[in-house]
Amino acid sequence: MELRAEPERRRGDLDRAGVDVDAGGLDRLAAEPVFAGKFLNAVADVSKAANCRHAVEQVLGTFGALDILINCAGISMSTAAGHKEARIKFFEADPEGWQRIVAINAIGAFLMARFAAEPMIKRGWGRIINVTTSFDTMLAGGLSADRPLGRAGRRTASAVLRVS
Repeated sequence: MELRAEPERRRGDLDRAGVDVDAGGLDRLAAEPVFAGKFLNAVADVSKAANCRHAVEQVLGTFGALDILINCAGISMSTAAGHKEARIKFFEADPEGWQRIVAINAIGAFLMARFAAEPMIKRGWGRIINVTTSFDTMLAGGLSADRPLGRAGRRTASAVLRVS
C-alpha cells in the first residue's frame, strides 16, 4: 500500500502509508520532507494474508479511511538466481526463489486489493492502482518470465476488480 488520500483534500494534505518488509527503508522514506510527518509505516510481508489484513487495519485505525491503494511491491529474478547473476534462464531458477517472486509480485497485489476493497466499497469511494513493469523490461534478453507473470497477475486482478 503506498498512498491514502481523501478526494476532497488538496494534494499537500494527503495522509500516506507505506507497506514493506524493510522497516529501515520505511523509516528513511517517512523522513523525507515531502511527507511532513504524515506517513504511517506498516511493516508487512505482502505475500502473507494476515500481514496484508493488518496493514489495511493499521491505515483504517490511523486515518479512519483508505481511499487509494497503489500496488507496486515486487522483487526481481535475482531472488531465484541464487548465487548466479540475475539474468538466468527459467530452468536455472531456484524453485523456492521463483515461488517467492510469484507470492510477492502476483499474490501480494491480490491480497492487498482484497483487504482494501471492502472498506472502500463500504465508504462508497476508492481506487486501486496496480503498477506493472514496462514492455521493454519484459522483452529484455536473457531474463526469465518473472516480469510478465507479475504483469499478467496484476492485469487479472485489475480485471476482477473492475467487475465488482
